[in-house]
Amino acid sequence: MSTRSNSDDEWLKLDDAAARFSVSRRTLERLRKQGVLPGLRIGRYLSVRSVDVEQALARRSPLQIYRRQVKADADLSTRDWVQGWQPLFQKTSKMRSTRAWIDEVIQRHGMVIANDLTVGDVVDAGRNLQLKDDVALVFEALSGMDPARGMVETTGSILKILVPAI
Repeated sequence: MSTRSNSDDEWLKLDDAAARFSVSRRTLERLRKQGVLPGLRIGRYLSVRSVDVEQALARRSPLQIYRRQVKADADLSTRDWVQGWQPLFQKTSKMRSTRAWIDEVIQRHGMVIANDLTVGDVVDAGRNLQLKDDVALVFEALSGMDPARGMVETTGSILKILVPAI
C-alpha cells in the first residue's frame, strides 16, 4: 500500500518498495543501515519515500537510474527527466561539459513534457558548447539521428543495446 501527497512524496512500505524497484527487502535494509536510505516507522511498518529509494539505489548502481529514465511518466517535465540523469554526472570534474549540456537543455526546454523533447532539441542545446571526451561522441551520434525522434524513446533504444539488463 502506498500513500501519495505528490509525486515526490510517495511513501511505500519496505516490501512494496522492494517490489517496485526490483530489489530485495534485504538490499533496502542494508541501505538503511548504511545511512543512505531515510525512512519513517509508522506503527510496525517501515516506510520510505520512492524518491529516496531511487537516490539510494542510484548510488549503488546506475542501472536503477537507467530503468527509471527509460520509463519516464507521461507528464514528467524535461527539467525533471534531465535532472534524473545528474547523479551519473556529479562524481568527476571530467563531466563538466556534460553538466553544461544538461543545464542548457533545461534552460531551453525545461517546461516541455519530457516525451515531447526531441533529439533535435537536445542537439541544438549542445551545438555551441565546448563538449569534451565521451560527451562529444554522444553529441556526434545524436547529430546523425532523425531530429524529430523523441529523446526519451531514443535514450531507451540506446540503453537497451548498451545495457541489456534494463
